[in-house]
Amino acid sequence: MSLTWKRHRDGLLQAGGDVDSRIDGYTPLLLALQQRDAIAAHQLIDMGADVNLMTPHGESALYLSMGLPRVTGVIAAIVEAGADLNVHYPSGDTPLIDALDYWSDELAKYLLAHGPSVNQRSTSGSTALYVASIEGLKDVVRLLLNGGADVNMTVSDSDEEYEWEDTPLNTALANGHYEIAEMFLAEDAN
Repeated sequence: MSLTWKRHRDGLLQAGGDVDSRIDGYTPLLLALQQRDAIAAHQLIDMGADVNLMTPHGESALYLSMGLPRVTGVIAAIVEAGADLNVHYPSGDTPLIDALDYWSDELAKYLLAHGPSVNQRSTSGSTALYVASIEGLKDVVRLLLNGGADVNMTVSDSDEEYEWEDTPLNTALANGHYEIAEMFLAEDAN
């Protein structure tokens, strides 16, 4: 833990200072999460820290907390404090797509229980259903479908040589996730 963070944290928590003040563009909550200080993060959230403020790089408290080991309690506190579950991160992903791409289906299930848009696209055009079908996450696919995910939303991309369009059904089949493909067919997937 950096000495600067420790002094700032201790002074802020003892003096009851502005929990959303910034140091080099970072609020105390963002600094706490960056320093992996779950205790201070909880205290700051309890003090009313704004969980939707971003770092100068566009990272929210939820984004910074996703990569922390064993701090799902911090994630829950951030979500319960009103984190925007539909924000686009610097990668272009939403919290739900980010959870599916990089972290865990358990985190995705948790986020789904708190109402993100199930059909929101990343800036690259992906949807949570598309990503879950790539990863073979049957339970997440079921939750997405139950939450109203559009089984026929296409994902398209292009490069210098090719343009392509794909569906969750095609992706599930291409990756050998036949049970998921059957779930899509039951939902009248094209």
